[in-house]
Order: sequence, then structure tokens, then C-alpha cells
Amino acid sequence: MRNTLIGAAFVAMVLRASALAGDYYVSTSGSDSNDGTSRETAFATIAHAVDVAVDGDTVRVLAGTYEVSAAISATEAITIVGDTGDPADVVVRNTAGTVTKTSGTNTDTAHRVFAINNAGAILSGIVAEDGRAGGGGGDNKGANILIDSNGGIVTNCIIRNAIICAPGKTQAGGAGIACLALDGLITHCIITNNFTTRGGTSINYWQQGGAAGVHMQAGILRESLIAYNTTKSDNFGSAVYCKVNGGQNDILIENCTIADNSVEDNDGYFYPVFFNPGSNGQNYNPLIRNTLIVGNVGPSGSQKLFEDPWIGSTTAAKLADAYARFVNCATDAVLPEGLSMINSGIALTADFRPTVGSSIIDAGAAMQSPVALDLAGNPRVNGEAVDIGCYEFTASARRPGVVIFVR
Repeated sequence: MRNTLIGAAFVAMVLRASALAGDYYVSTSGSDSNDGTSRETAFATIAHAVDVAVDGDTVRVLAGTYEVSAAISATEAITIVGDTGDPADVVVRNTAGTVTKTSGTNTDTAHRVFAINNAGAILSGIVAEDGRAGGGGGDNKGANILIDSNGGIVTNCIIRNAIICAPGKTQAGGAGIACLALDGLITHCIITNNFTTRGGTSINYWQQGGAAGVHMQAGILRESLIAYNTTKSDNFGSAVYCKVNGGQNDILIENCTIADNSVEDNDGYFYPVFFNPGSNGQNYNPLIRNTLIVGNVGPSGSQKLFEDPWIGSTTAAKLADAYARFVNCATDAVLPEGLSMINSGIALTADFRPTVGSSIIDAGAAMQSPVALDLAGNPRVNGEAVDIGCYEFTASARRPGVVIFVR
């Protein structure tokens, strides 16, 4: 039996929620002149199906690879879902734009894959890849997927291979995905092999950081793996960047694994989770809990959550408060003396799952896990409490899963 990335039970919940609404189908062998109401009369493009669908409808995308040159924009409360439930079966790929890792200008507009801007919109069971963004018009966040100011849900997706190259832009970040809304939710996703650079310009740490994986301006990032994302030539690059719009804790990151992200060629600063620790009268303090931060490497092999020079730019007290944002977390990073965080005995498999005796097993808190299943589809509570990270330990034989990483 074929493995799915998130697990059949979780996918079934998403599909059942929209079962009573109207369905439209998309197929690589379809036609936009069809009515789209069956697999046999499917549309050819997701964008056309989204244009036809209204609140409560579901767009079911059949297995195949779909190439797009402009963002598929969901502004109504619709569900866009891969028909099999396995995101590896449905690949939606951007083919436009000239942005590369070394070439971008302030006139390059975004060529992203999806833009979601409705709290009731859901994107599920799909690969989004090869998005591109530069600096044009400030539209340089979320090169693969943007959850805009009205919100939306992205679940059970693989988000990969996007590039942001935006020289000098403080608003650039989240090559994989950006969430700008309190009503935004990213859950049970794999965000991998995305890249961001802002051209090595001098950008202060309180300004919006060049996140390769995820840019969080508000909302929730949950039960997801953020791995193998990279930055270059960037002051304060990161895997996940948090910029709170309003007060403290408008951003929640929980039960995630942030692993093996890095800066290329030791070029520029890099931190796995980056946010402003209360400087300039602002409170950019998210809540990060039950999260594993491991194997992330900054310049010259350094492994730190925050850089020591920050103390001179903020205060020691504010830096300590920044570390206090990490609750029930574990890391192999270098930590200041006296910080309470699991910092040893983090035993993992090659795909970031806890092994027998790992210190992260049952080290979280069950009440802090509002979902039933982890990223692999295992019960989230499997013991006295939840494990730290996106995977729950299970003594059963490991399933190979879907191969998604290219290093």
C-alpha cells in the first residue's frame, strides 16, 4: 500500500469537510471548455477552475504536473486539493520570471504559484515549486505561496525550490511561503530547498529578515518540517522569520522541526528562527513551543539561535526575553548559560524522527497539541505527552515515506 506524506486520516478530514459542496475537477488531459464537473469532463487549468468555483466549492486536481506562469489566486472560501491526497502526485510549477540565485532587480515582479486571500480558503495535498520573486512593487514575500492579509489554510503540501533575489529590499523573505494574516495557518507541510538573498546589503536586524523557508507576519505555523533551505549574502538571513504586526504572540510556531538549514558559502549571517527581541519600542516576540531546532549552520560553522552582538544592539534583558519565547523546545545550538532548553541527547533518524531514548520523546506538553496526527500520520499523543518536533516517536517499523529532499 502506498505511503502518503501526512496520513490518510488527516487527509480524509480535509476532504470530508467539503464533500457536500460543489466539486470541480482539473486534469492534464482536460479542457477549459468542459464543464469541469467530473473526472471525465475536467478542466485543463487550476486557475480556470478557481475562477468558476464559489464559496464552499472544491477544486479537485488530478495527478500530474501543471505549469503556471501567473499565481493561482484564491479569494473565496474554496478548497483546492490534490485528488489522491498524496502531494507528490500533484505538482504545480511556476515557469515564469527571470529571478535566479544570483540575478534579481528591484523591478522583478513575483511569479508565485499560489496566492490565498480568504480565511475559508484551503490548499491541500499539492506540491508548489519553482516560485520566483524580486523586488518589484514590494511584492517579494512568499515566492511559492502567499497567504495574504485575509488569511487561509495551507495543509499537507510540499513547498520547495523557490527563489527570492531582491537586492537591498527589507521586505523580502519567505521564499517557500509567507503568511501575513492572523487567520493564516500553515500545518502538516514540508518546506524545503528554498533560497533567499537580498544581495549582501546592510540591513538592520529589526527590519524584515530574508527567510528562505517561511516568513511569518502573523498566524500559526504548526506540525511542519522546514529543512535544507538556504540564504546567501544576507545580513540576518534565516529559515523562519517572525515579524509580528501587532502585539506579542501574534505568531505561534508549534510542533515543528527546523533542521539542516544554512547559509551558502559562509556568506552572511544566518539564524534558524529570527525575530526582533523587543527593540525600537516594538514587540516582535512570537511564541515557539514544542519545536526542534537542530543541524542549522551559520557562517564559519556556527550554530546559534541568536548572535552575541545583539546584546549591544538591544540589551541583555531583551535578549534573555527573546530566548524565553522558546517554550518546551530542543536544540543543538549554542545557548547562553542558564537557558532552560533541551540541549543534549537529541537522537534522530536521518529523516529527523526521534529514535529510542531520544531526549525529545514526551518532552512537550499534550495540551499544546490541538491536532490528532503528526506530520507522518502517527497519533500526536503517543505516551504521556507529545514529543518535541513534527514527528512523534513510534516503536513500529519506519515507513520509507516520500522522497522529497535534493541536497
